This record gives sequence, C-alpha cells and structure tokens, in this order.
Amino acid sequence: MKRRILALALVLITALSIVPAVSAEAEVEAAPAFTFTFLDVPTNHPHRRAIEFCARNDFVRGHTTTRFDPDGRLTREQFALIWARTLRARMHAFDDVQRINNEADNAILLMQALRHIEGVSHNHFSRRTHITREQALTVAYRAYIPGVNGQNAANAFPDFASISEWARGPISAIKHMGLLHGMFTGNELRPLQDITRGELCQLIYNIMREEYRVAIPTTFGGTVTANRTNARPGETITLTVSAISGMRLVPGSVRFNGEATTGTYPTFTFTMPGRDVTVTAEFEQINPLVSIAVTTPPTTATFTVGHSLNLAGMVVTATYADNTTQAVTAHITTTPAAGTVLNTVGTIPITISYTELGITRTTTQLVTVTPAAPPAP
Repeated sequence: MKRRILALALVLITALSIVPAVSAEAEVEAAPAFTFTFLDVPTNHPHRRAIEFCARNDFVRGHTTTRFDPDGRLTREQFALIWARTLRARMHAFDDVQRINNEADNAILLMQALRHIEGVSHNHFSRRTHITREQALTVAYRAYIPGVNGQNAANAFPDFASISEWARGPISAIKHMGLLHGMFTGNELRPLQDITRGELCQLIYNIMREEYRVAIPTTFGGTVTANRTNARPGETITLTVSAISGMRLVPGSVRFNGEATTGTYPTFTFTMPGRDVTVTAEFEQINPLVSIAVTTPPTTATFTVGHSLNLAGMVVTATYADNTTQAVTAHITTTPAAGTVLNTVGTIPITISYTELGITRTTTQLVTVTPAAPPAP
C-alpha cells in the first residue's frame, strides 16, 4: 500500500502542471462577465470581496447558484480540493499515462505529494473530518510562505496556549505577513475551531492580493512615520506625526496620494488602496520670521580698494510675527561674503540673508570703498 501511494504521488508531481495564481486585484477586473448571484452573501458581508474573488476564479463553488453558505464548515477533503484549485493544478494531457478522474482524490494526493497536508495517521486521511483554523493556516504556510520567520507573532493571541505546538511557527509567519487580515472577529484565534468557507476565501484572497508601497518623502519641519512600508488593499495604515521645536502641523495637510486621512495630531489613519501611496504633510512655524535688520553696523564701514570685506561688530536683529525680536548670529550669509577682496570704488551694497526654520529674510548694509592712496613721490 505504501508503494502504491508513493507511486501515485510521483505520478501527480510529474504529470500535473502547477501555475501560480494571478493577483486578486488584477483578476477581479479581468472577467467583467462574471455575475455574483449568492443571495446569502450581501454586499456588507465581511468576506464579500474575498468570496467573489474565489467564486470568479472557481476556487470555491456555491452549493447552488444562489447559496454560498459562507459560515459552513469544510471537511478535509473539501479543503484539499479548494486549495489544489488555488495552485492552478490541471490534469495532464498524456494519453499514455493514467488519469485520476475523481477531482477530490486528485487534490488530496496532490496536496500530500507536495507536503502541504498530511493524513491524521500514516494510512488514514480522514476526508470527512472538518478542518480547523490552525490546520488550514499551517497548509497556507507550507504552500505559500515556507521558511518565513514569524518573529513569534502568534504569542500576541490571548489564547496562544491553545495553539498546537506544531502550528505555532506557521501561524506566527502567517500573522507576521499580514495574511490574517479580515479573517476572524475578536482578538482570539480559536485555533481548534473549524474554519468556515468564508474565512477560507478571505485567507486565499489575502495571500493572492498584491502588496503596495507606502512612501514618505522627507518633510521639513517634522517627521511622518507609518506602521507599514508595504501593505495590501483594505489594510489600515497608521501614521505618526511629530513636529520639531518651533513648528506645528498645518491642519488638514496629512494626505495620501492627495486624499485626506482621518485622525488628529499626532495619529492619522487611512485605508490602503490598490496602488502605491505617497504620504505628505506640511509644517509651519508657530511664530514665523517676518523680517531682519542691521541694528548695529559693522565696526568698519569704509574700506580701501584692494582690502578684504570685514563685517566684525555687525548685529542683525530678527523680528517675528508676534513683534518680538532677537539678535541672530547663526545661519547668516552675505553677498559678497566676508573676506572678499573689494576691487570696486564707491558705495557697495552688502546683501545679508538669514534663514530660520525654512523661512529666509534679507536686508542690505552699505559700505564705502575708497581709492588706494597714491604712492609716495
């Protein structure tokens, strides 16, 4: 018996072609002729979009054309059959190789041959037994993200202790990759509870949805960080905003692709669309710089041609929106710069610039350049 099962498995591995399924977002748009007819899956059903995707791709079929039974439980045989369909497994076309005509048997042997699912014992599959959440999630791990380190993410479940030891690593990986999004209600996993048809559709949909990038360009005056750098459509992105000293966030300026976010400083959220996102924010001074003026001229205001510009002793004072003032020294530039050789005789304007928190103001200081004394006779 062992040799017969092994032979059948080898035939399946070599004879079946497995083509990766396309992304959910692309596929939903690919077949406009599809009509969703399940009356027990209303538009507000939490798994509606996932069920529609799976039905469109013939992964999961309804009991009738109008009844899907989203809360129905799945046997191990039904689960194997559905999962094999997600792998795009097709029977071979060789006329000199025996086919397995029973679709469920074909799926079970395929899944076992690929080591995605095992029997309950060495020689018994238990096809009529219902499949649990932890079993289904383990199969998903083996099929699509084998080897991923889940960083012990399953520890976050309040009922972590009830997860079987062999399932903790796979479930951690599934959770760490964000593939549990929208599957279950509440904080508990309830790993030994039977998975439903709707939950399985959501799992398949989560795996096949594409991830998109969350980009945040450098922003002057503050920082914006996101809890995710990549996310799938429908996931909630949380932004944390922090203004530097002297700056504040411009109301309504935290946006994604130009669209408004929700929340109040410092936390904002938005729902990830089916495309890359650029997050932007604007900051402004709490008491912005209005003007500058030279309140004390340089010690030397008259120079001889050929000498260097020396602005020592000059005091520049900044005025702010609330009419307060202060002398400033840092971030001041002049044109021409101090130390420049003065070669032009006459009155020379020196442009003085001061920048504070992104705002630049200028003023002018005049100096006189006189001709050099004639050489002694």
